[in-house]
Amino acid sequence: FPPGSSYKIVIAATALESGLTKDSSVDTPTGYVLPGTRTTLPNSHEGGACGGGNPPLIAAFAESCNTTFAKLGAEEFGNQAVQEQSAKFGYGKRIEVEPGVESAASSFPPDRGAPTALGSIGQGDNRATPLQMAMVAAAIANNGRAMKPYLVDKVKAADQSVLYEANPQEFARPISSSTASQLREMMTKVVTTGTAQNLNGKNVAGKTGTAETGRGFNDRWFVGFSPIDNPKYAFAVVTEGQGSAAGTAGELSATIMQAVLR
Repeated sequence: FPPGSSYKIVIAATALESGLTKDSSVDTPTGYVLPGTRTTLPNSHEGGACGGGNPPLIAAFAESCNTTFAKLGAEEFGNQAVQEQSAKFGYGKRIEVEPGVESAASSFPPDRGAPTALGSIGQGDNRATPLQMAMVAAAIANNGRAMKPYLVDKVKAADQSVLYEANPQEFARPISSSTASQLREMMTKVVTTGTAQNLNGKNVAGKTGTAETGRGFNDRWFVGFSPIDNPKYAFAVVTEGQGSAAGTAGELSATIMQAVLR
């Protein structure tokens, strides 16, 4: 699926790993001409952090300003840097869940210019599996360590003896603990002042993503973790239909996490 603005987590990680902080000022024009084209990319709304100017990165992330992240990906860092950071999270790999069970490989467009700009906001030819984006969220919740996913935790015999038990293994360390800490703050800001304020008070943090598919519906994402203060669970929820992510995938995420926490 095109991950929409949930992919801005990866661009934010690229920025933080490159030396920016959550409080660094970022260029956020009201419109951004895609490199090599005459097409202007707008923000989803006017005013606030997306109203032009140089807001801090955390504010542009919370309000999901398209121009900020398209420009960061295409101009500030470029295709190679974005590809490299994506690969650290698992992009480009078929991820084994159990022997003989693998995910599809997520992919970021290899072409520079407009494809990189659109890919940096999770549109164009950017494609991600829900598992991949859940692993991105898990690395952030787990201080920068992504763990290898597995499906079966334990198998017991009738007498309750353990026949099989999973052995948790590290998959990668795509980001530093400092970057993970800042991203947790940024994803919390999304629900306190940003695009998912309807989830404020529900003990989830994350990033919304509403990807236009051109097929009459949107792919609506919410990617995050719970609880906010001491994360134990990471998730990626995708739904398809009309409307935006916060009231669909976001509400569903909060309902699931409330049940899990109980």
